[in-house]
Amino acid sequence: MLYCLEDDDWKIADFGSTAEGTSKGKFTTVYSRGTPSYRAPELLTDTPFYNSKSDIWAGGCIFYELTAKKKAFTSDLGVERYAMSPTTLSIPENRFDWPINDGARREDMEKLIRGLLGIEYKERPSSLDLLGVCSSGDYARLLY
Repeated sequence: MLYCLEDDDWKIADFGSTAEGTSKGKFTTVYSRGTPSYRAPELLTDTPFYNSKSDIWAGGCIFYELTAKKKAFTSDLGVERYAMSPTTLSIPENRFDWPINDGARREDMEKLIRGLLGIEYKERPSSLDLLGVCSSGDYARLLY
């Protein structure tokens, strides 16, 4: 996270080590790049690969942390367990005074986070999908 004095805004940064923003194909990697507990399930397999959707997963982890005030996963093992389980993450009660930002509700944020943390990388929204959803507030579009 970075704070920009000029814009008086917080910015999420440092996604460059996983995938190019326009990558649509799968790229194998022997290094399973990324920060532990923010790495997507596909980076933790026996034959790890990445693409731009790996960064979308990391963004979901960050959104969860910002809203829940705790990490979504404490380790890569937590990510692997989540990927194998039918459980979804939910934001703990009383973390924000809902609604926030133009009427967004807790349920909307949970839908957004669930979309970003899709186990199958193909099910995660693209960055353009995410931009459109955040602009319109139609979080249900992220649940394919």
